[in-house]
Order: sequence, then structure tokens, then C-alpha cells
Amino acid sequence: MMMQSPNIPSSGPIDLPLDGSVHSLWMPVNAAQGAADIDFAFYFILAICTFFFVLIVGLGILFVVKYRKRPGYVPKPSPHHSLKLEITWSVIPIILCVFMFWFGFTSYMHGRTMPAKAEQISVVAAKWRWEFQYGSPNRVSPELHVPVNEPVVMTMRSLDVIHSFFIPAFRTKLDVVPGRYSKVWFTPTKEGEYQLFCTEYCGTGHSGMAARVIVQSREDYEAWVAGLDVKDSDFPTAWQWGEYLFTKKGCAVCHHVDGTKLVGPPLNLAFGNERKFADGTSLVADENYIRESILVPGAKVVEGYPNAMTPYQGLVNDSELDGLIAYIKHLAGKP
Repeated sequence: MMMQSPNIPSSGPIDLPLDGSVHSLWMPVNAAQGAADIDFAFYFILAICTFFFVLIVGLGILFVVKYRKRPGYVPKPSPHHSLKLEITWSVIPIILCVFMFWFGFTSYMHGRTMPAKAEQISVVAAKWRWEFQYGSPNRVSPELHVPVNEPVVMTMRSLDVIHSFFIPAFRTKLDVVPGRYSKVWFTPTKEGEYQLFCTEYCGTGHSGMAARVIVQSREDYEAWVAGLDVKDSDFPTAWQWGEYLFTKKGCAVCHHVDGTKLVGPPLNLAFGNERKFADGTSLVADENYIRESILVPGAKVVEGYPNAMTPYQGLVNDSELDGLIAYIKHLAGKP
């Protein structure tokens, strides 16, 4: 039996519980510092817009009915110019707009000014998965864990297209752009489980690009991070190491191992069988082909599937490659 760390969950689409822990009547649960300010700005603007909408539409309907043209009605002359009225309906909206701008600008600047002391987490976004690194390159997980009541800075990058990092409960959202780093920070205030989404359409698997966010005490957080130090020698066989990596690296988002077709071809019968490619060529899948398919997947695209996989060149080492190849061979019943 594989010695898999309980900290690494299965990767793939997330089913959202529709209870009070995630949603409230109007907005998701407020679980981060500063989220209440964003909610206030939203509700304030909503109230102002609703008030003026009702006022303007109501007066418009009233005037249409009251001053409509009809037999026996003599139109009255237009009233004279009213300076006080014009000043009133100019000054009040200006004051409201200045207040909304000031409140929105200060909230934005607060969110863009990184705290001097904060927990640092690196984020990699790729079609269609999230990967979170906690200090050491070995400490990587598809789940985001953060300590409660402490600022957390996320340094994010994309390996392919534009993604967008969004945690509704934290009111935190920022695009993750290829070729540059994006930074966002938050201070979670409530322990529990929340959801992270990609909110920038990024291809076929966009709707399944979600992750769990676990807010926990500092003690539990440190224990969880320490448990991420997993290496090949922790597993009795190479294929079990590969099975662990298959989950950890998010491969299950696009590839099933039971014959089911997803964005990518199923892997249970890949090794040792003929692969036909989009360019009309074919070959029998061996270790070299599997290695190339992981590092440079666009080199040989399987017929009937899109060229959508992100290259893993530089993201996996030789030990991890050996483990993944051993796992794919094991799925096909090969030694």
C-alpha cells in the first residue's frame, strides 16, 4: 500500500458545500481582515444606485403621466431657471462620488502594500491546477494552508496563460500573468475550509481549476507544512512514489487512469501500446516517449486531443520523472 501523506488531497474539480460556512444571504462568509470594508463599499454603492434609480425612474413615470398630451389640456410654460436646484443636484453627486473614490482607493492601496512581516507562499498557476510552495522546493501541495490571524503574502506566476487567483471569503482577487510575478496578501480571521477559484477563462478545464483553502492555527499549520517533506525513499516502490506525485502535481485534472477520456488521454493503457499523433505519425509508447510527453508535451500530440498540457521542463527532477514513468508502466501492467 502506498505510504501517501494524508496532507495531499486528490486533485480535480471541487464540489462546493452550499451551507453557511461558505455562503450567506448576499455575500460569501467574511473570513479575512479588510473584507468588511469591501462589503461596505459594495453595499454603499448598491444603496446609492438603487436610490437614484428609483428616484429617476419614478419621477420619469410621474412626469410622463402627469404632463402627457391630452384633449382639453393646455400646456403650462416651462418654469424659470433655478440656481439652487442645479447646485443641489450637482454638489450632492460630487460628494458621493468623491467619497466612493476615496474609500475604494484607500482600500486598494491597503491591499497592494505588502506587510513587512508575513508568511510567504509561492503560487504556480497552470492549466488547470494550482501549486503552492512553502519554503523548500519539496514542500509543495495542491491545497493552500495558511495560519489564522497572520498576514500571508502570495507570490504568484503562471506557466502558460492568464489565470486569476480568487478567494471569495477573503475578498481577494488578482490576475496571474505569464512572464511576471503578481503579489497579493490577506490576513485570514476565521479557521475553517474555504474555496479558491480561477476567474479568468483559461481553456477547457477552467471550471475545474479550484483548490481548497485551509485556515488553521499556527501550530497546526507548521505541523502540516513539516509533513510535506516527502521524498522517493519514503515509498517502498518507485511506482508508489509516482502515484503520489501524480496526485501532488495535479495530473488527475486532465488524465484519468481508468480509461475515461478527459482533456488529455487516459494513462492506464499508455505504456507499451501504439500512440497515434495529430501529425499522422505513430510509435509504441516507451520510457523515452513518456519522459518527452511530460517535459515537452507539445512535441507529440495524441490524435483527437488538444495541445493543452503545460510543459513540466524545470518543474520535475529526475527522481520525480522516474517515479511518474514507473507509475504509468505499473498502470499498464508492465514491470
